[in-house]
Amino acid sequence: METLELILIITRILVYITIVGVLVYVVLILKEVREMVADAKDVVKVGRNITTSIASPVNSVVSLLSGVAKGINAIRSVTDLFDKGEEGEYEDY
Repeated sequence: METLELILIITRILVYITIVGVLVYVVLILKEVREMVADAKDVVKVGRNITTSIASPVNSVVSLLSGVAKGINAIRSVTDLFDKGEEGEYEDY
């Protein structure tokens, strides 16, 4: 073997070792990314639970206030009907 062939073989082996090292590093990075995504999913679940636990009471209060407003409007309309009826009776006299 000539020295050129020997240098080319050694260079080729070093390139292959470097490629394998880079691939192992990429696999390790992807593994960490997968773990980070799993942690992010857990954080999203907790956030969803918190917003749901806050939104439910707020919706209940809004529904209660809406019902009170409708009741007040119903009472006003009934009292307006009686007030209009009384005004008509007094005008006839």
